[in-house]
Amino acid sequence: MNDSNLHIPVMADESIEHLITDSAGIYVDATLGMGGYSERILKILKPEGKLFGFDVDDDALENSGIRLVSYKNFHAIQANFSSVKVGLFQYGIKEIDGIVFDLGVSSLMLDKAEKGFSYRFNGPLDMRMNKELDLTAESIVNDYDEEALTKIFFTYGEERFSRKIARYICKSRKNKKLQNTNDLADIIRSTVFGPHVNKSLSRIFQALRMEVNDEVENLKKALIRSVELLKPGGRLVVLSYHSIEDRIVKEFIKDLTTDCICPPKSPICTCDHRATMKVPGPRRIKASAEEVKKNKRSRSAVLRVAEKLPIQEIK
Repeated sequence: MNDSNLHIPVMADESIEHLITDSAGIYVDATLGMGGYSERILKILKPEGKLFGFDVDDDALENSGIRLVSYKNFHAIQANFSSVKVGLFQYGIKEIDGIVFDLGVSSLMLDKAEKGFSYRFNGPLDMRMNKELDLTAESIVNDYDEEALTKIFFTYGEERFSRKIARYICKSRKNKKLQNTNDLADIIRSTVFGPHVNKSLSRIFQALRMEVNDEVENLKKALIRSVELLKPGGRLVVLSYHSIEDRIVKEFIKDLTTDCICPPKSPICTCDHRATMKVPGPRRIKASAEEVKKNKRSRSAVLRVAEKLPIQEIK
């Protein structure tokens, strides 16, 4: 792995500044990838501090392992971030000082044709981040009915031509099974015309990837379990790159930082809900114009931070 292939973390300075409250603490990089965030965290941590990185992808674990080999206080765990509590338990860790999520798919995965994540390269319709999963993009586009495909494309891709694309997929597969990314991309290109085609390609591939890897449910589980692990004063730091992920994170933080969650028209509070977290700064942080110029991926990124309240402040 040479330097040109190293992942450039988005809003790394802002993320690490909000994440680390104790340089001798215990932290988690929930989306290890190429190890960009982990390396920056480890440079700040004292030797007695610890960092645990989670990823399901073999290539990510291998590459980040090479990058971080000199850090003896780093431990990589091959697991989905929804299993963060189980993964840490094997090391006897029950509390952490902070956890960072860099959501979405890494450039390492996108650039590997054999993983099937991108319409830019021809490869198998796979899209599994974890090769142990049974479901693939190929089985979805060939076996799901029109209604199911439409729902996936609209829910996970927010694609305006969802039904039309789903209909053409079902029609095309009667003559020939869809086997590779070019097969799918050709159908989308024959369905959507003009300036919308590239956006539609991105949205459909994103939707299939999210369905294959059950990303929405895994994210919801991971957020809940992360907060359970946080010490009082511990930080949850999340970077998202599209509205579906950001909406989940936004609503999750809003719920935990709000006392009463009764309907607005309720005359009195009956929910007994109390805030267990607070937002220690801006509710929504965007990359600077300078960073966007250097790294186009940062343009769509949204950073959100929440801090666990001490027990005495939870009334």
